[in-house]
Amino acid sequence: MPGVADRPRQRVVRSAARVVRARGKVAFVVFDQWCRGAITVPVPCSVLQQVLHLEHRELAGARASAVINAGALLDHEVQPRHWRLAPPVPVEQTDAAAAVR
Repeated sequence: MPGVADRPRQRVVRSAARVVRARGKVAFVVFDQWCRGAITVPVPCSVLQQVLHLEHRELAGARASAVINAGALLDHEVQPRHWRLAPPVPVEQTDAAAAVR
């Protein structure tokens, strides 16, 4: 069928997300369920600030989740939406993780 191979694959899932950095108007976010969190996806800082209720200075390192297209081939096909702020990680867990390294 013509054009079938050209369409992006759709696999909609909720994925854990982490803001790697926020500079200017764009934040770069990794998603556990897309490329195993190895590739960043640009997201407007204004979107994250509005839906997560965070200040710009609080974005870097923020953990959240979003519904994404995990079958995306390119970053702009990920299309994150329906954001939720993740609960903070307890100090005991971060200390235990550091001790293992």
